[in-house]
Amino acid sequence: MSLSSVEAYTNALNFLVSDKDYRLRIGETVLCFWSQETTEINFITAKLLDSSPTQDTFKHYFSQLFSGVEAKKFDAEKFYSVVLGGNAGRVVVRHWMQITVKQAFENFAKWFEDLEIVQYNPKPSENYRPLALYNLAVSTVREAKELRPETQPQLFSGGMENHTPSRSLIGNIVSRIAIDLTNDGRKSLSNHSRFSLLRLIVNRNRNKEKEPMIDPNLNEIEDYPYNCGRLLAVFEQLQEVYHEYKLEGPSVVERYYGTAASSPNSAFGILWRLHQHHLRKVGRTNRGTAENFKKKIEGITKSFERKVPNDLKSPPQFPKNFNLQQQGRFALGFYQQCAADRKAKEEATSKKKAEQNQQINEGEQN
Repeated sequence: MSLSSVEAYTNALNFLVSDKDYRLRIGETVLCFWSQETTEINFITAKLLDSSPTQDTFKHYFSQLFSGVEAKKFDAEKFYSVVLGGNAGRVVVRHWMQITVKQAFENFAKWFEDLEIVQYNPKPSENYRPLALYNLAVSTVREAKELRPETQPQLFSGGMENHTPSRSLIGNIVSRIAIDLTNDGRKSLSNHSRFSLLRLIVNRNRNKEKEPMIDPNLNEIEDYPYNCGRLLAVFEQLQEVYHEYKLEGPSVVERYYGTAASSPNSAFGILWRLHQHHLRKVGRTNRGTAENFKKKIEGITKSFERKVPNDLKSPPQFPKNFNLQQQGRFALGFYQQCAADRKAKEEATSKKKAEQNQQINEGEQN
């Protein structure tokens, strides 16, 4: 390679790395991207990678680029990216991509669609950007310094090239979910980035003949791992009612989540007997609440094999083990059930408050 060539690509890299419209830095990794001609594409790419666009926002960007006669040029115009890392003081190229601008943005649209999921906490902090690439990557580990060098290139490739991130990332995510639930309880479910990324990886890695797609909101599907996750969420809710929301000590989730997600037969045998005890106690003081829980549990487990076939009162037979893909589906079932229950509770509280205010207003008028 000639000296002039070395100087040219060095100057080009320095320019890309120094301009925030052409790069995104995540820890020790730098993502650089540029188009063949249209400079505004670089700015839009940088904004999308470092934000949390809604589908409407993305459609706005997309329509700006791909409307009108000039949009045809994007069918052929090239879009490039390089992922740079460091090793022993040297720059390492971890990933290289060359596709058309149109392909890149069509893949990007699919990426954000696949990341969609109901939010457990729909009112996060003002500056939280759950779909930003940095937050997605960091959601797989305890803290940013633990990020593996291949994680960011995988996610970037998943967004721009519609590739499927490695199933090994599911292992990282479900491990963090189990640890954080044990330490922080349901507060840890506010990590929207983690569950968005998990849904994308699980769905892109699924066996399409055997595993149904998991939609953004609560799914009514016949899927053992997913429904086991839902069941654990309901068992915890029942436990809270049993203790009149004054539980001291660890909940069934904090105590059993890790085992239930990986070796369901070991945990759910205990949990099934425990929930029956809780149901009997709740039924003595609030029959209607107990019946509602019973119907919900029967609905979730109706497709499960039973020790006595076709008898919903008979205990289900739970699988001995769940693999990583199944553990991911379990986590999504648990998360989406928790999100649905929280939303229902908040709506019931708001409705009750509105009725009380209406009664007060009517009383004052009379």
